[in-house]
Amino acid sequence: MKPSLYAVAASLYLTEYTLYSNSSSTVLLNSAISESFDIPFAQAAYVGVAFLAGFCVALLPAGMTVHRYPAMRAFHVSSTVLVALGIAPSLSPQFWVLIVIRFLQGVASAALAPQIFRIIRQQFYPDHHSAVLGTWGLVVSASALASPLITAALNDAWGWRSFPYETVATTAAAVALMALASTGRSAPDEQPSPNRSRSTAAVIVVLGVAQVAIFLVTSVAATTAARIVLCTMAIAVGITVIGLCRRASDGTRPILYQSFLIVFVAGMATNIFTLSVMYFLQQVRSFDSYRSALVLVPMAFFAGLLPVLPWGRPGNSRKNTRVVSYGAILLIVTAVSLTVPAAMPGDGVVALLGSAALMGGAMGLLWSPLAANVLTHSAHVPFDSSVYHYLRALGAAIGVSIGATVVGETADGTVLFDTVAVLILSAGIVASVAAQAARRAAASQLATVG
Repeated sequence: MKPSLYAVAASLYLTEYTLYSNSSSTVLLNSAISESFDIPFAQAAYVGVAFLAGFCVALLPAGMTVHRYPAMRAFHVSSTVLVALGIAPSLSPQFWVLIVIRFLQGVASAALAPQIFRIIRQQFYPDHHSAVLGTWGLVVSASALASPLITAALNDAWGWRSFPYETVATTAAAVALMALASTGRSAPDEQPSPNRSRSTAAVIVVLGVAQVAIFLVTSVAATTAARIVLCTMAIAVGITVIGLCRRASDGTRPILYQSFLIVFVAGMATNIFTLSVMYFLQQVRSFDSYRSALVLVPMAFFAGLLPVLPWGRPGNSRKNTRVVSYGAILLIVTAVSLTVPAAMPGDGVVALLGSAALMGGAMGLLWSPLAANVLTHSAHVPFDSSVYHYLRALGAAIGVSIGATVVGETADGTVLFDTVAVLILSAGIVASVAAQAARRAAASQLATVG
């Protein structure tokens, strides 16, 4: 590849890191934020949910309008806005102000996220996609490893108000690198799907507003039963979006829609796992945030290692769906392993390290192949790759909400992990069934071509 394309890849990787850090790493700050504003731990968890809510509400409208603007211009404008909003959380005088700013950060990120796959399609030849997305898994892994450690170190050294400056720096660097890459290959912008309609747009707006309303009500719901019902409603929103995209598409594309479903449930499982582990270590075992983050190192290591190995790297649809099915099985194994930590003598860290390694393996076999399936099949689907980012973020928000509900009702580690194990097991079963359906579709597609 040309040197300019390496700059493009580095810029997109930094952007993915920024999105990951903004959406996931704040879980490490929940204890510090709850103490700072004198609020419960479960309420502080909605600092992460606020970002994801803004991200979700704006993603699908952004996906519908994404083809009206050049990808590079949209990238630079949304990144610049994100830098400006990045400093504001550290200045928040009250908790509700922090929530509003995080929501706005999510909206700005929603305009940025769809540009990633657009730029990959425009700047890289198809035979480069496997290498770009194979490294993508390594970047997600590095994000899962480095971002929590950096966030925890900043929190322990200077308090939670220092955390935004990490993503301000990475976003500014991504903008600079993309500016250097102006001489790279640029294919014509994709044409929008002919099936977009005003009625579809209206439904999308309604779903986005409903989703935000659900999370706002969930944050103040007084009973566990109410929160469970609201989380179930949020899950129904995600499934409705998948169905809506299938109906509005110019083809069936079963591999794409099964991939969307797996992204959705895997996002829930990952965030339920992470929040529950952080709660157990920080609130039950009294670990500081940096020591807690170290427990996630095996998760990050295996999530990054597997996609760069020859047999784990994304390829054609048949290979991708096979690898995804293995990842779904590892989700089930992770769920079973979570019945061990609280029952073991000591602080349970050894068992949690094993569970984190299994979850990392599952993510390593899921994220890159799923991203490759979306990149390959979504160009002419309404909302393009925005649906991928939407479902991943919505699943993450639901996972955080469910995790917050679980930890709010359980003070004992045994009960906590037994409950979390059931939830992740359910996600793993759904992902496994969807992965098998995708494998059959891939085999049928190959037979038809042959």
